Amino acid sequence: MKRSTTAGGPYTVIASPTSSEYTDRAVIGGTYYYYVVTAVNLSDIESTSSNEASGKPTLRPNFLFIITDDQDTYSVGAYRRTEPCERNAAGSVEAIDTPHIDRLAREGMLFHQARLMGGNQGAVCAPSRTMIMTGRQTWQRTVSSAADTLPGVFNRNGYDTYRTCKVGNSYDLANNEFAARNDATQRGAADGAGSDWHANNVLDYLTRWNAGGRAKPFLVYLGFSHPHDERHGRPDLLAKYHGVDVSNPASISLNTGAPPLPLNHLACTPATYPAHPFDHGHLSVRDEVSVDGMGQYRTEAVVRNEIGKNFACVDWIDQQIGRVLAKLEDPNGDGDKADSILENTYVVFTSDHGIAIGRHGLQG
Repeated sequence: MKRSTTAGGPYTVIASPTSSEYTDRAVIGGTYYYYVVTAVNLSDIESTSSNEASGKPTLRPNFLFIITDDQDTYSVGAYRRTEPCERNAAGSVEAIDTPHIDRLAREGMLFHQARLMGGNQGAVCAPSRTMIMTGRQTWQRTVSSAADTLPGVFNRNGYDTYRTCKVGNSYDLANNEFAARNDATQRGAADGAGSDWHANNVLDYLTRWNAGGRAKPFLVYLGFSHPHDERHGRPDLLAKYHGVDVSNPASISLNTGAPPLPLNHLACTPATYPAHPFDHGHLSVRDEVSVDGMGQYRTEAVVRNEIGKNFACVDWIDQQIGRVLAKLEDPNGDGDKADSILENTYVVFTSDHGIAIGRHGLQG
């Protein structure tokens, strides 16, 4: 890696292929640096065909950070096809349609064996989301200054910051740092009452940002309220995955078309609850006793129905991600992708943590 304070050089080598690590910023002490990475050219002058030699400016990248609520690994097609997974009666991996999340995995990086550090409470969403906002480990996860949070760092480096997410179980010191914010918990099935509400907010923001001349690069934090329960899926998607949206688990009959049981499913009913192989310390926590449509049931009918509902919610999330990616590819909506900003945008997709839905006899 080489850098220069002048477009076109001369350049100074600051890291070589033998370096184990190099960290720097695009702006240091008020000075803009031009970077070029090469494994072969050690000259202090670049070739005439390079952007550096021609003096073409390098735009600072945008960042789109997407986070879902309580989403398990096996509700993403890219993971179901690459990790040990339950199969349907035909012996095939049960499909879930997540083409846009799969695209991110295909064109970027797909992390396997990711683990959450845990927390000091039954609901690990708050510790997880706080760690995301501070970059610190779970036992020292808070910071003393909002300027040191994720949006704070982007703010002080000249970014426009925007957030839409659910309300609660997060880190308000960081949340309040976003320059613009639209937060609400949206888990409904009707138009504008679920995941599309969050996507609509981001689309509106990107329209304003584009119309404003793209004065600053952006950090967009797109948080979905689903697939956290209550998993109210849209009727067409519930039908697609053979789920029914009912509150009383005793009324659920086995639907053989629903997704198969997890490989490590452990059944139990209120009569045998808590029929777990071990006491994990939270047998009476909310997720294990009062989830709408499950309660204390872990029967095949109930678990497969809930997985179908979960798939329906994730499918709808994926469709919203597709809408946002399409906006990045065609900001003006005129069919001309010459003004695309997608290639200059880092897209991160994650969830605050996974969810069991019947695995190990657990719901949460």
